Amino acid sequence: MTKGKDFEISEELLAKAQTMADDQTKFLDGTNEINPNWIKAQGYVLDQVKITQELNTTIEVAKKKLSIIAEETQALKDTQNNTYHSGILKYNNELVSIAQTSPNIKLNIAIGLILGLMIGVFYVFAKEWWKNSKDDIKTRWNQYK
Repeated sequence: MTKGKDFEISEELLAKAQTMADDQTKFLDGTNEINPNWIKAQGYVLDQVKITQELNTTIEVAKKKLSIIAEETQALKDTQNNTYHSGILKYNNELVSIAQTSPNIKLNIAIGLILGLMIGVFYVFAKEWWKNSKDDIKTRWNQYK
């Protein structure tokens, strides 16, 4: 697999930067001062190295994504009975029945009767509690007078 034009250009620029940096002397003539052009050349080399590494990382990520896509494509080809799956998504390619449905009247009546009885019993208990609590409050109030 080729790395691409961008990567090739980056490698050429890196080689030129290293050649340019090698041509520069580290110190100025006869002094211990560092040559500013040498510092610039070294900085340019480091920039080109960074760009090359970023491009290499991008290429590696793209290769991994491509291999994942190839695996998923192969898995789709290998499936049988028109069942497709891909990690998270699973579905079956079957014909769906469009037969008309109707409510289950007997079941609905049974549920309604049970709920009606429960509400009736709750109402009786609540009414009796309310009546007794009024009498209890009056008795306690009269007790402290």
